[in-house]
Amino acid sequence: QILILLAAAGIPILIHLLGERRYEKVYFSSIRLLKQIETDSLRKIRLRQWIILILRTLGIMFLVLALAGPFAGGWRPGGPGEGLILVDSSPSARFHRDFETMSTTLQSEFPGWDTLRVHEEMSPQTFMRKLQRKRPPEHILFLTDLQANEAMPVFLNTLRDLVNDPVIIALNPYREKPWIQSLDIPARYFPAGDFIPVRAVLTLHGNRHPLAYLTVNGKRIAQTRSDESGYVEFSFLAESPGHYHGMVKTEGSDHPFNQRYFSLNVGEKISILLVQGEDSYLLPALEALMTVDVEAVTPDLFPGSPLENRDLLILDGLHPLSAAQMARIRRFAQNRPVWIVMDRRPDASWKEILTIQDAREQRLPEGQFRITEKAEQGDPLFTELPGFSIFRYFTIRSDTPLQPILRLNDGNPLLYSPRESNIYIQTSPFRLADNRMGTHPLFTRALKTLLFYFMGVTHRDVLVGEPIPIHQAGDEIIRPDGRRVKVLEPYAGTDIPGIYTRISNGSRNYFAVNWPESETTGNVLETPLPGFQVIPAQTDEIRSFRESLKGRSLTPLFFLLTALCWGGELFLMMLNMKKRGNIKKHD
Repeated sequence: QILILLAAAGIPILIHLLGERRYEKVYFSSIRLLKQIETDSLRKIRLRQWIILILRTLGIMFLVLALAGPFAGGWRPGGPGEGLILVDSSPSARFHRDFETMSTTLQSEFPGWDTLRVHEEMSPQTFMRKLQRKRPPEHILFLTDLQANEAMPVFLNTLRDLVNDPVIIALNPYREKPWIQSLDIPARYFPAGDFIPVRAVLTLHGNRHPLAYLTVNGKRIAQTRSDESGYVEFSFLAESPGHYHGMVKTEGSDHPFNQRYFSLNVGEKISILLVQGEDSYLLPALEALMTVDVEAVTPDLFPGSPLENRDLLILDGLHPLSAAQMARIRRFAQNRPVWIVMDRRPDASWKEILTIQDAREQRLPEGQFRITEKAEQGDPLFTELPGFSIFRYFTIRSDTPLQPILRLNDGNPLLYSPRESNIYIQTSPFRLADNRMGTHPLFTRALKTLLFYFMGVTHRDVLVGEPIPIHQAGDEIIRPDGRRVKVLEPYAGTDIPGIYTRISNGSRNYFAVNWPESETTGNVLETPLPGFQVIPAQTDEIRSFRESLKGRSLTPLFFLLTALCWGGELFLMMLNMKKRGNIKKHD
C-alpha cells in the first residue's frame, strides 16, 4: 500500500509546470543591457533546473521504494510468501525445553501461515488428507526433534513428495540430563511374601552414572547406580496382599521422561463361583491359575451357594433357573461382574438378562472355522491375545447398544457387554467340540487376561492417550495432578504420565500410565537428510531463514539512490544560485 505514495513524485513536476507560467517584469532603459548577459550561462541554468527537477522526482520515488521494503526476489512487504508450519506434537518434542519458545517464534516470524500439529499415531493417509484440505503451500516448515520412531520416516517422505525443499526446524536432542528409557516387571501378579524384581534402563549423558531410586506406594525404598550400559535392577518385598504402585526415577534430573511408573497386585486371589456347564474345560483351566480361588457348583446347587464374598460369578451355560435366581444374578451384577457363556439359544428370561431379541446358532462345516480377534473399540489389553479357532457360536440380534470386546473375523462378537453393565456374554461355549481354545498353549494366559479385565486389574501399563476401562457409568477417575473426573465411558484423558486411580462402587484400582518407549529411547535421525534443508531451532537462525525466503533486500540500495539524488539536487541548486549572483553583479 505504501507504493501509492509514488504519486507524490509528480508534485515537483506540477510545481515546475505552474512556475513556468509566472513572469517577472523588469524595467530597463536600453536594450543594450541585454547584450551583456551571457547567453551560455542562461542555457546552463535552465539545463540545471531540468536536472534538479529530475533528481527531485527520482529522490521521492527512491524514498518511497525504500520504505516499501523491496527484495531481489520480488515485493514481499507482508512476509516471506505463503507457507505452512508443521508442529511435531509427539511427547519427545512437545516436552522439549525449547518447544514452546520455538513454536511461538515461528508463529510470530511467519504471521498468516497456517499451523498443523502432527503426531505419531496419525496415519500417512490422514496426514496427506489434512495437508490437501489447504491450498498447496509455497513453503513448509516442520518443527521436530527428529525422533527415530516408525512414524517419522513416513512423515518426511510425504513432505518430500508434496513440496520442493521442505525445511526442518530441528530441536537439539535433550541429552543434558539422564532419563528412564524403559521399565520391566516380569508379571503383574505375585504371591504375598515374594520379592518383586523391577528392572530399568537409563539413557545416560556422558560418562556420568546417575543415582536411580525406587518408590513404592509413595515411599522411597531403594536406590542404586546404573552400570556402563545404563541398566539398573531393584527388588522389594511385598509383605502383605494388596495393590502396589510406584516409579523409578533418577536423582537431580528435570528431564520430562525422568520417571517410569508401574502398578501390580500382590496376594489377592479372585474369588469365583462357577456354575458348571456340561463337558466344559473351563474349570481345569481356572484351577491352574494361582490368581483365583474357584468354587464350582452344579446348576441345582446354585440357589444354596452364597454370593456375598464372591468377586466374580461365572455361568458356564444358559441353565434353566427360577425367576428368583435370575433376580439374584441381576442384583449381583449391580456391583460385581458376571460372565455368562452361551451354550444354547436363550429363552425369554435369559434374553432379558442378555439384552438381546434373539440368537441363532452357527455351526461351520468340518474343516472351516472362525478366528478370534480384538474388537475395533476393544481394550488394548487384548492386542496381545492369540487367535483361537471357533467352529460353533451364536449370532445375536439386539436393539440395545452393545460393547464388543472380542470378535470373530466375520465381524460377529465373541465376547460383548451391554453398555453400562457388569455383565459379559460369550457366544461360544467352552467345549472342544465347539472350539479349540482349550487346547491352545496360551489359553490360560488369555483366561487370566479376561479375568483381570472383568475385575478391572490390568496386567500391563497404559500408554499416554490410551483409555482406562471402567466398570460402569459414574465411575470416578483421580488423575496424577489430583483432579477428579466422573466418567460415563472409558476415560481417554490420559494426557500425562503417572498413577491414575479408578473408584467404582467404593473399590479402588490403580493404573500406571507411561510414555511409549518409542519416544523415550533418545534415538534421532542423523542429518543431513536428502531432500531437506535442516536448520537449528534457534531464534536467530529462524529470522535469518525468514529474510532469505524474501530474497536479498534492496532497501539500502534505494536509500543510497535517494541520498545521491537529493545530494545532486542540492549541489546543482547551489551552482545556480552562484551563477545568478554573478549575473546580477555583472548587471
